[in-house]
Amino acid sequence: MPASGRRGSSPSPATTATLLRILDTQKRMGWDSDPSATAVDDFLKRVLAAPDPPHVLKRLVAALPRGGFVKLNPNAREQWAAQVQQALRPGAPPAKSPPKSSRNHKSNSPPKPHEETPRSPS
Repeated sequence: MPASGRRGSSPSPATTATLLRILDTQKRMGWDSDPSATAVDDFLKRVLAAPDPPHVLKRLVAALPRGGFVKLNPNAREQWAAQVQQALRPGAPPAKSPPKSSRNHKSNSPPKPHEETPRSPS
């Protein structure tokens, strides 16, 4: 058991580096690349098959649909990868891909001061 006494709570540095490298490859190939998505699933299966797999990875994998990472659509793959990065590198800013023009989503951020419309008194 590691000196911390928390065996299985977080992945080893080698496991973390490997998973982040695989996800980086997925990002470079495009989130719609099924071969690299299959590599993510294969790696996760190997890690989770080990005795006392890391709790954080069990939690992240539990969020995947039946069939694994490969079953996610490209946007969901990117979101899951960002969650993994945050879980494995607490405090690190999430990796952001350049915005795609095909995405139609509203920002949850409050309007900027110059965007507010003044209201007349009632």
